Amino acid sequence: HFGNAIDFVEFWRGRNKRNIGRPDDGGGKLLSVKYKENNYRFEDLKVFSNDVALTAEGTNTIIRNCIIESSDMAVVFLAGNNVLIENCEIRLKKPQNRSSYPRAAIVLRDGSHSVIRNNRIRVDYGDGDESKTYCILVRDGATNVLIENNTFVNVKGDTVTATDGSDVIL
Repeated sequence: HFGNAIDFVEFWRGRNKRNIGRPDDGGGKLLSVKYKENNYRFEDLKVFSNDVALTAEGTNTIIRNCIIESSDMAVVFLAGNNVLIENCEIRLKKPQNRSSYPRAAIVLRDGSHSVIRNNRIRVDYGDGDESKTYCILVRDGATNVLIENNTFVNVKGDTVTATDGSDVIL
């Protein structure tokens, strides 16, 4: 176990007040987090991981023209406003171990005013996979999230799930 492939976070390390829960348990409620304007740009990358492939916190994160794969609980896990994910191929691969933990190709927390567009998102399931699997999971009250022109492959169930008062425009 080598950790996340790309990891740009602070609040998960306890520097800010935050209760992190599993993606669907409702335990990850926003308490008092102010995101830094980090302006992270991930462009033209190939990222393959058996852990979360790309994790970032901060405003104005851009992920563009990337191929990103993971067999863990999430491929891309982002927190912060004004996120752009476009023209990427994102694949949630078959899990290496049987698990009942929820999984998602993209998790967007607190991501108001974000755009997810023109991506190809694929979900692969394991034999006897009992985990709840999301394609795009928007949570923690994110508002005005635009999701458009994405291609979804091999998805069972909803392609977009919004929880905790999040507002998604399809």
